[in-house]
Amino acid sequence: MKTLLTLSALAVAASIALGGCDETEPIADSGEPTVVTAESTVPGKAGEGTDARGGAEHQADRAWMTNLDEAMKLAKSENKMVMVDFMATWCGPCQMYVDKVFPTEQFKEAAKDFILVKIDTDEQPKVAQKYGVSGIPDIRFLAPDGSQVSKVVGYKGERLLDDMRSAKSAAGL
Repeated sequence: MKTLLTLSALAVAASIALGGCDETEPIADSGEPTVVTAESTVPGKAGEGTDARGGAEHQADRAWMTNLDEAMKLAKSENKMVMVDFMATWCGPCQMYVDKVFPTEQFKEAAKDFILVKIDTDEQPKVAQKYGVSGIPDIRFLAPDGSQVSKVVGYKGERLLDDMRSAKSAAGL
């Protein structure tokens, strides 16, 4: 048992040191998606836009959508970029974004110009495969027309804010 715990701890430490989680196992497709916010995960339908308290959120605090097709429709209608966070609940660096970056006021301000989407690679493997995701966290910035502007692989901390500004500028928005 001690050996198993040691190996698990080493795997997590290596994942954090390398800045991402490697998905070497095939991703299994399962059940209904969840709505994910920076603070919590609550059961719900993809793209409902509700928070853990059940109420509708303002744009900066909006729950992350989990349906990329719906997010792209919204992005096109609002002429906004889409930020897609390919992640998994077991991924340490993915959770570092949730704990250390997404709750900050700076991120919330920058996020006003984006439609935010979380794709749990375990729950939506086909979407992850479509974008060629092989390690997580993997954040993609998509223009309102669906074209990829840029991507960030691994945990970059608050440097993600610079990547958001650069992607928006590159898309001419």
